[in-house]
Amino acid sequence: DVLIAVSPSVRDVLLAKGIGRPSQWRVIPLGLRLSAFADLPLPNGLGELRVGQVGRLVPIKNSRLFVQALARMTRGAAPAVRALIVGDGPLRATLEEEVRTLGVDRTVTFTGWQHDLRSVYERLDVACVTSWNEGTPVSLIEAMAAGRAVVATDVGGVRDLLADGAAGGEAIAPGTFQIAARGILIRPGDAEGLAAALRRLGADGPLCRSLGEAGRAFVTERFTEERLLHDVERLYGELLSERRRAP
Repeated sequence: DVLIAVSPSVRDVLLAKGIGRPSQWRVIPLGLRLSAFADLPLPNGLGELRVGQVGRLVPIKNSRLFVQALARMTRGAAPAVRALIVGDGPLRATLEEEVRTLGVDRTVTFTGWQHDLRSVYERLDVACVTSWNEGTPVSLIEAMAAGRAVVATDVGGVRDLLADGAAGGEAIAPGTFQIAARGILIRPGDAEGLAAALRRLGADGPLCRSLGEAGRAFVTERFTEERLLHDVERLYGELLSERRRAP
């Protein structure tokens, strides 16, 4: 009867591929239990910049981009940085080897899978998503609820989370970044752009804090578990009412 997408961008991509008719599609964003993150204090902006990435270590997540950006950040005059890679997967050994090869083994810590994600975000100032493709990244919503500034590749439903007026996003030049309403967007695969964005956040505490505050306000209003249940219940109610009215 209907098709459900987790964001307007995902719906538009699928329609462009010829999947379904416009009248069939409904957008129901994710809904999560965010209270554990939403009451974390905001980072104080003191000391070294603490950055991290949470997710599976698989090709589509492109964690190699995160490592390459960190290597660029550690060259020359840059804010002191510490990094966490949280998660596991088939690419872990390859990434650990790249960390050693690029000389950032004292900067990067691999934590493996973690059950207590509240304590993970508590240890971060900035969270990064470097994927080649996404629907709506759960780790991005969680980091925003925790009040952490976020930097993410401009793919899938990411722009719907971070920017206003998502449909007409302007192109991001290589090696640069775009400061959106609730986070920073970079081109997919652009290590220099990610490094530049992290340098900016490391040097601009007020920006880091304001993006964290804006992200928290946005997701804690729109991505709650209660809202998800209400949206799905309402959709089922509408469809059942149509069935009853049908001859």
